[in-house]
Amino acid sequence: MNSKKFALSLVAASTFALAAGQSQAADITNLDGTFGFSGFDWSKAGAILIDGYGITSASAPGTSDTFTLYYLATATGLFDQNGSPISNSLLPNLNPTGTGGGAATQYEYTIVAQINETATCITAVGCTAVSISLDSGTWKAWYDVGPDANYADGTGFTNGNLLLTGDFSGALPVIAPQGPTNPGNITLGATFFGQVLTTNSSFIVPDLNGTTASSTLQFGTGITQPFIVPTQFPTLVPSGFIATAPTGNTHYFGQADSNQSFVTVPEPGSLALLGAILGAFGLIRRRQSGQSV
Repeated sequence: MNSKKFALSLVAASTFALAAGQSQAADITNLDGTFGFSGFDWSKAGAILIDGYGITSASAPGTSDTFTLYYLATATGLFDQNGSPISNSLLPNLNPTGTGGGAATQYEYTIVAQINETATCITAVGCTAVSISLDSGTWKAWYDVGPDANYADGTGFTNGNLLLTGDFSGALPVIAPQGPTNPGNITLGATFFGQVLTTNSSFIVPDLNGTTASSTLQFGTGITQPFIVPTQFPTLVPSGFIATAPTGNTHYFGQADSNQSFVTVPEPGSLALLGAILGAFGLIRRRQSGQSV
């Protein structure tokens, strides 16, 4: 059993997000059978690339800058209709490793996301902290019966059967420390809300309504080793790849440990209230994962 830590700050844990909406369970079919299903446990080996982040501690108060976050991961497990991990023994053919070249009798789930955000300096003197808000985002997930996802080169994450597509249209606010150089040595938490836009009914029935994606983002010395930095990341808009190198102040990588649950998304007013309540508590939560990587 793998324990995953969600950081301090204005961060919401997935169980509280689920409490704000109605759980949406479905049946998912793979090579191991058909299971009650409510979400994915994405690998703690998941990787992110930040591109176009131009703020440093030398930026003036009130300065805003837009940037793009690219994300890729394989699934280490599935959640059942009650939100609990499905036993590993029931999913013997799931390949969670992202090493590529898996046997044809195995299968994998992969996700790629592309998220546009804005960071704004919020301190009165200099820029020692920023507020990060969501502008827009899109994601796609695949089911592949010939596992070939490879974290080393970022390939194999966008093939197989397109399983789900969706967007991110809301997020709980995140306050992050800002250092003189990026990315610094920090751990952040983020929770995104959105809609499922398409569901492949050959594998998931019925269609899913909404999505809540919660993630721990780690940079610098906060990254858990061993960690593979992909040489490139797949992109969704437009489709293609973006190179990881060269890293620097505006273009750098990190690690992401995420889960994704499918729910009816709460009304905007309820979402704002939920964010205010959770932010006031400065929440730390530990989530139990069904499989370690």
